[in-house]
Amino acid sequence: MTTLSLVITDSTPWKHLFEYLRLSLSDVTLFFTRDTISIVQSNTTHSLLHQVSIDSTDELQYKLRTDLLEIGLSLKDLCIFFKSISKRDKVVLSYQEKGQSLLRCDVINGSTMTSVSHLRVKNLDYIPVESVVHPEHCNLSVHTGELTKVCNNIGLPKPIRIVVTCYHEGISFSGFATDDILLCKYDIGKTQSKEIVKHTVFPDTIRSLSKLPLMASHGSMVKFYFRQEMPIWIKCSIGIYGTYTLMLREEV
Repeated sequence: MTTLSLVITDSTPWKHLFEYLRLSLSDVTLFFTRDTISIVQSNTTHSLLHQVSIDSTDELQYKLRTDLLEIGLSLKDLCIFFKSISKRDKVVLSYQEKGQSLLRCDVINGSTMTSVSHLRVKNLDYIPVESVVHPEHCNLSVHTGELTKVCNNIGLPKPIRIVVTCYHEGISFSGFATDDILLCKYDIGKTQSKEIVKHTVFPDTIRSLSKLPLMASHGSMVKFYFRQEMPIWIKCSIGIYGTYTLMLREEV
């Protein structure tokens, strides 16, 4: 009997999601309940907390014959698999029984051509991480194109650290070299409003945010949430399927 059956009609957001997660994680544990798929996982330094929530919809044909199923997978394997999928292909993932070592992957191209491969299921030493709810009020909504431009440009002068200053209705990214020399500064929104919180992070973390718009719906917004003495929350859609939330803490 098949424990899990998952049909994906548009694999592009999934491909970009796993490629983004791979920038800070090597493996991932997917949690399946009867109507949701979720990921709640931090990087090794606990400076980044990734939260994924995908609900069962008409676009996602999803069946689970148990209350809860956990499947550990290599993000490298997932990225290789989804990279081979074209936009018109339909993907069917199936898992027979708990404890099975392989996840079956059927790729259907049109009505006649089907290819079958398998992903190895890993027994990961998953450390439970409590899901954290972001503040209710969104401080800033940024168009995906604008965020991509800023995150790509901030790394061009090769700063060694980036100070992210969050305001009531804006955000500022300042790149510094050694000896606190300011190399570049980019503002989004109203940076003359009240300062709320400030975090220093690695340049790679900010550059990686340029990948978020790839998984989001076309023309959508990326939302930022700030609170005093708290991490920064960044939220976007995963195509038509669900939401991704990043909680960013001090890194440097």
